[in-house]
Amino acid sequence: MMNTNSNAAGGFTFRFSSTLSSEIIFNHLLDIPFWWSGLFGETIVGESKAVGDVFDFKAGGGVHHTVHRLIDLVPNVTIAWKVEQSHLDFVEIKNEWDDTTIRFTLTPQDGGTEVLFEHIGLVPNFQCYHNCSLAWTGYMDQLRQKLG
Repeated sequence: MMNTNSNAAGGFTFRFSSTLSSEIIFNHLLDIPFWWSGLFGETIVGESKAVGDVFDFKAGGGVHHTVHRLIDLVPNVTIAWKVEQSHLDFVEIKNEWDDTTIRFTLTPQDGGTEVLFEHIGLVPNFQCYHNCSLAWTGYMDQLRQKLG
């Protein structure tokens, strides 16, 4: 399984391959705790099943608190959330994530699926970029292992 991550001008990206079908992966991605928990004592409240659904994410004892709205949902292809509110206690600009977008894009390939994760708007000049990109890499490595 190949995995790469980069610091593209538009945001943070992480790409990997899985032997699972895009349908199975897509269903796992709708379950936020499946892929965004297990590292920093996360709590996730709310839904992410239909466009317009909202969920609340907290980690690190409240050091990271964000509210996400599901804005794009194409079954087995893409899922995206807009960060509507953010409060990052570990940086000066606490709302850096406001109006950024978290997106997964699934592309079928021989023997499985390519998974592309993007945090559009999480750019290197953000105060949280270093810590946030390390955290995203940890979550995506964990997801890659779960998806086999």
